[in-house]
Amino acid sequence: MQPDMIASALHALQLLLEPARLLILFVGVVIGLAIGVLPGLNGIVGMAMLIPFTYNLDEYTAFALLLGMAAVITSSDFITAVLFGVPGHVGAAATVIDGHAMARKGEAGRAFGAGFAASLAGGIVGAIVLAVSIPILRPVMLSIGSPELLAFTLFGMSMVATLSGRAPLKGLTAAGLGLMIAMIGSRAQSGTLRWTFGWLYLWDGMPLIPATLGIFALPDSPSSRCRASASPATMRRISTCRVNGKACATWCGTGGWCCAAACSAPALAPFPASARR
Repeated sequence: MQPDMIASALHALQLLLEPARLLILFVGVVIGLAIGVLPGLNGIVGMAMLIPFTYNLDEYTAFALLLGMAAVITSSDFITAVLFGVPGHVGAAATVIDGHAMARKGEAGRAFGAGFAASLAGGIVGAIVLAVSIPILRPVMLSIGSPELLAFTLFGMSMVATLSGRAPLKGLTAAGLGLMIAMIGSRAQSGTLRWTFGWLYLWDGMPLIPATLGIFALPDSPSSRCRASASPATMRRISTCRVNGKACATWCGTGGWCCAAACSAPALAPFPASARR
């Protein structure tokens, strides 16, 4: 590590260890724990809530407040994930599997201890590895350009095809859809607008959560429409096949909607003979 970086790190530690800033850091930690317990609130929301309180603080004290808040938001997700089985953020999704099961057995304290200990160990080890690797990785990161980014993209798409198992075409289709969604917004290098259609909302790109929820809703929309409009008098079977040893049939209604179901139409009584073909 370079001497100037070591001196800067020691100076920052000295500024942080002042009693007033330690108190502000503790207040930020408490606020972060309170915000992280509420599902759906993340570090960006907490940052937006605390920034107005930093206007009258010096830059080091304000940084201590925001740092304390942002450092524990993810850790506080353990509380709702363990007690209620509801992960507040993506990072706590895996905690629900074991943590909530332990809480139902009366071992919530043990689950909290394991979760917070793992979070503490991961934070300390990650900070040390980051501090040591910055002087090594800085020249490497500065040397990465467009050709390297293209190589990373192709490598990621090849991994998608590999991990898709027996359906590589489906994996590549999903990856291509993700690339199309990622292209929406302004280009970072030149500021060129791509696929924004004149909407200011899309200048920063397509938000991940609405896009993901919309993609999850697409397969269910035709089946929901089929179930809502299905009746023995308006639908008829147009084809029959066997999939994985199960008899399946395709039913179509007068409105042009079709759905596939095993053995019979979904949520319907057996069709009369006059309604089948």
